[in-house]
Amino acid sequence: MSEEAEKAEQVETLLATPDLAGALDSDAFRRFLDQIPIAIVISQMKEPERIVYANPEFEKISGQSAAALVDQPWSVLNGRVHGEETPRELGAAIVESTDFVATFRLERGDQQFSIVDAYSNVIEDDDGKPADDEGSAPRRIGEQSERGNGEKESSGHDQ
Repeated sequence: MSEEAEKAEQVETLLATPDLAGALDSDAFRRFLDQIPIAIVISQMKEPERIVYANPEFEKISGQSAAALVDQPWSVLNGRVHGEETPRELGAAIVESTDFVATFRLERGDQQFSIVDAYSNVIEDDDGKPADDEGSAPRRIGEQSERGNGEKESSGHDQ
């Protein structure tokens, strides 16, 4: 099985977790999310929608710390659509889209970047409605799987 197929299977398994909305509040489940090789960012969907969790893989590919993201809106995520004519920001695209969002370039600083495929899903109950857990707000999950990375090319002259 290819690496991309394995990552897709991991995402499907994660999203099929029974009572996913409740599991996200569990320390054990968050430790599980900390170990998977897919970047995950989760928000509560009450207005204003705020990030409540980002895993270490997201920190690695984005260069943004989880601590700096928590309690911030999706717009704080660095990333612009890659390979499309219409410019889109990662955070806005995650909120506006479902399933496969687009391919994004995440600038990590220090002349580094990652190219990622981004996905967005609202956690739903068995009836297809946004799920909540005992009165908490429904959650949105943004996932990114890294396609590549590299260094920005130098222009050869000082700025």
